[in-house]
Amino acid sequence: WQYSRISDLLGRAESRLAAGQLTTPALDNADFYFRQTLRLDADNAEALDGLRRVLDARIAEALELAAQRLASDQLLEPAEDSAVHYYQRVLGWLPDNQAALDGLTRVSERYVELAEAAYDQREYALALEYIQQGLEAAPQYAPLLALHDAHARRVAKARAPRPVARTAASAPRTTPATTQTSQAPANPVKRLWNRIFNQ
Repeated sequence: WQYSRISDLLGRAESRLAAGQLTTPALDNADFYFRQTLRLDADNAEALDGLRRVLDARIAEALELAAQRLASDQLLEPAEDSAVHYYQRVLGWLPDNQAALDGLTRVSERYVELAEAAYDQREYALALEYIQQGLEAAPQYAPLLALHDAHARRVAKARAPRPVARTAASAPRTTPATTQTSQAPANPVKRLWNRIFNQ
């Protein structure tokens, strides 16, 4: 009886895996049936291999979703459907997954690009926001830490008044005195004043 039950569970698990029903619907998915098999036979090699294949498929699915969100700049938001969410999910399953680690680096690089673009537009608060969001994704990413440390100096330097170099073209033009006095000032009070004192 137990052998036929295990065989039935493995058959169901394989069909759900082939259909992409990795963890849903509840109580009728590949993960569920492989785990049920292991409850009956803890060392069942087919079930253990099946769970590994379920995990591999879940990782591949999460990495694909993460890449799509990264391409559309959904880096941190929405919280449950962002690039960072999916990369961190993969790292929760497999902490040394290089594809997920590289993905978080690409997210951080994108935040550096967004912050630099905001600086170029003199949007300093937005630049700082991008830096802080990037550090949420990768707290130890050196380029973001450097931008964060330099932010106040960079803003102060950008807002500091710049001396204007005078050139011959920008020098004020002087007009002959005769031209100035021959034209009546447009302001009526000024005309009256000039009439009184220039008699």
